[in-house]
Amino acid sequence: MFKQNERRIHYYIHRLNIRDPHQDFYTEGLVAMWNAYEKYQPDKGPLASMVERN
Repeated sequence: MFKQNERRIHYYIHRLNIRDPHQDFYTEGLVAMWNAYEKYQPDKGPLASMVERN
C-alpha cells in the first residue's frame, strides 16, 4: 500500500512548496497514511478519500 501511494505523498509536499531534505515531511506523510489505513472501513468509501481527510 505504501509503495502504491508514495507518489501521492511527494506530490503534496511539492504542491505545498515544502523543502524536505531530511525526509521529515515524507515520514509524517507515511504516518498519516498508516493511521488512515488502520481506521479504514471499506463500507465508508475508498481509502484515498480517507487519506486526504487526515
